[in-house]
Amino acid sequence: MYFPDLATYTYWPDNGVRPEMLAVGWLEPPHPIPTGTVPDVFIAQLGKLCIEPVAATRGYHDCPFPPCVDSNESATDADIDGRPVFLGHAEIWVRSPSDTWYAAPTMIYHYITEHRYRPPDEFIDAVLSGHAADKTDERRFMSAPP
Repeated sequence: MYFPDLATYTYWPDNGVRPEMLAVGWLEPPHPIPTGTVPDVFIAQLGKLCIEPVAATRGYHDCPFPPCVDSNESATDADIDGRPVFLGHAEIWVRSPSDTWYAAPTMIYHYITEHRYRPPDEFIDAVLSGHAADKTDERRFMSAPP
């Protein structure tokens, strides 16, 4: 599933309760991947978010980029803080200090650490601010319309 970075997030239907979110890290060929370096502290914080994601699905999305797509090894497994973490089946939602919400697939961790994807600065800042959605937010944002 591809969404341009900072496009309006539309993967899950809006129930009238969830705040507007911007999509980050929804990558897919043939769309180019912005690359560059990110701070180590950002990678560490992002990893923590991927350990306890929200919006889990029954299926999963594997990495569509070479060399992963040409390999027999799954790109959905990551070692984060010494823990095996399954990626590609859920999302992380983070809120910036200015109250902008972002939605990213957990595969963003793999894209950053293995393919040098560089998300927008505002997403990096939001992750570093430490305001992530938790299971309470998930239930509220995903509930049926009022």
